[in-house]
Amino acid sequence: GWFQISHLFTDNQQRIYIDDLALGKIIILDKDGKYLGDNAAASVAVSKKDSSMASIHYVEETGGEADASYYQIAVNKGFATPWYPVVNINNDSESIIYINIIGIDKNNDIYVLYETESNRYYKVFSMTGELKKSFITTPTIPMINPARPDWIDDSGNIYSAAVVDKTLKIMKLQ
Repeated sequence: GWFQISHLFTDNQQRIYIDDLALGKIIILDKDGKYLGDNAAASVAVSKKDSSMASIHYVEETGGEADASYYQIAVNKGFATPWYPVVNINNDSESIIYINIIGIDKNNDIYVLYETESNRYYKVFSMTGELKKSFITTPTIPMINPARPDWIDDSGNIYSAAVVDKTLKIMKLQ
């Protein structure tokens, strides 16, 4: 059964990707709803260009010279291929309280949002982990899950939404 669906994506082959946070899986269906498989991942985005996926994984390393924990962006080239890491994200000055992938644009660039108590960070990475853009703003509502309502369009413009005085306000990050 379904538990906590957070994203729905389609790819260039009309497959449907259902991101179920509670299951910690991406369920993949064909265009007619037939089950094709699943992929153990959370906070994922799917490229319409070539069905590549990007996901965030939390990593804890213990035992060596120093313990470390960080978030890792991993990608794959479709639901039947393995994940491989492309970049690690860690904020040394403040703890990350929330992190999410906003989406993948038409150039296959990955858009990541993470938030600390004092700042919201938007980072854009290539599929190989190269940092292409970075923006810092103040949190709209600190300590609240900011993943929705942030999104990107195919050209990579970043949008956010907020309710101000009972009115929905759409904002474009400049």
